Amino acid sequence: MSGVPKGQHVEMKTGSWCGDRPFSLGFPSDWPVTVLGREPAPPLSAEELAHAIENPTEGLPLAELLTSEKSLAVLIDDHTRPTPVRAALGEVLRLARSAGIPASRIKVVVALGTHILEEPSLMREKMGALFDCGVDLIFPNAHDDGTLIPMGDTPGGFPLEVNRQFAGADVRVTISGIYPHDDVGFSGGAKILIGALGLRTISALHRAHQPLLRGSVVECDFRSELEAIADIVGVDCSINLVLNQNKEVTAAVSGTCRPAFRRAVSLCQRSQGVRL
Repeated sequence: MSGVPKGQHVEMKTGSWCGDRPFSLGFPSDWPVTVLGREPAPPLSAEELAHAIENPTEGLPLAELLTSEKSLAVLIDDHTRPTPVRAALGEVLRLARSAGIPASRIKVVVALGTHILEEPSLMREKMGALFDCGVDLIFPNAHDDGTLIPMGDTPGGFPLEVNRQFAGADVRVTISGIYPHDDVGFSGGAKILIGALGLRTISALHRAHQPLLRGSVVECDFRSELEAIADIVGVDCSINLVLNQNKEVTAAVSGTCRPAFRRAVSLCQRSQGVRL
């Protein structure tokens, strides 16, 4: 939609998963104000989301990766991200149960990185009933060397230290949202791995790469380094979710990191972009 907002105020949303609330942004009365956007894209049905997760763009389907003798770790966006991980995580856990993997060999790792989670229960809003579903919920501490495992060096020459609960699983899955981001152009794909790294690695990576204009690029050096880290760690399936303004999943792409991320970004650009 476009036009001058009534009373020179634009209603926005803030506080995602942390007390969602409206925010009214006011402008001087003599400013010309135009709101660019469009109606929210329709959300995927549960069946459509499951189909997208079970049918990767490239790589083996999760149903073939998950077998009864293996362990599983799922890395999910934390409370600072708008991504509604609940349905996608539920589908991954359903596939794990169907494969015969017991709850004792499943870890859900919250990609905190250096973010501060004052109360673990903040994740309950994002996860719903899955917060208490019987699998271990891991909140990584990037400052705690005892929780990290060294995995050589990054391509940039920095020591690579990864949360051992995620890196040590037989099958590693990530679930993250696709939206403009000022470190790598777009979030999603291998970017979520920042949340499972040690402080020294996180700090070195951010110092080595300059911020970008959000949504301006898909390919950049930081993205390339993170995708190389995904290869080292061994991310088996990357699930990428495209959202609308209401935090509903409107598209999902799964598979190996590189092609799944790029396909999801193209869908994000189509559904969220506006022409000036």
